[in-house]
Amino acid sequence: MNWGKALAVLLISFISFIGFLAYKMISSKIELVNKDFYSAEIQFQKRIDQKQNTLKYEQKPEITDSGNEIKIDFKSPVEKGIVEFYKPNNAQSDFSREIEPLSQKLAIGKSKLEKGRWLIKITWDAQNKTFYSEQTVII
Repeated sequence: MNWGKALAVLLISFISFIGFLAYKMISSKIELVNKDFYSAEIQFQKRIDQKQNTLKYEQKPEITDSGNEIKIDFKSPVEKGIVEFYKPNNAQSDFSREIEPLSQKLAIGKSKLEKGRWLIKITWDAQNKTFYSEQTVII
């Protein structure tokens, strides 16, 4: 094979590779992190204060994997709160669960959770303060 044919094969291979990458980019499903990210941005300072309350008062909940369920244990009784399960690669899998008043535990069956990475966002009120914690769990 002479250099002209080799150059033509190389050029055709490169163009095919670029075409394949363009096809993959166009067919990729793009998920928004938050559908109402403008209002979430306005609430950002409030979220920072809640995180600092969690650190200052040592109220970070403990998340454990106990075989067939995920358990969330709080350090003090929760007045009210919500736990959001966020799946970064699939918005249809996201869901939330309210925390029962005056409870210190919450359990979620693994049957509701797809395999993969989950971000668990917890917002709760206790001791007349609002707290926030985010933790990653791999199922």
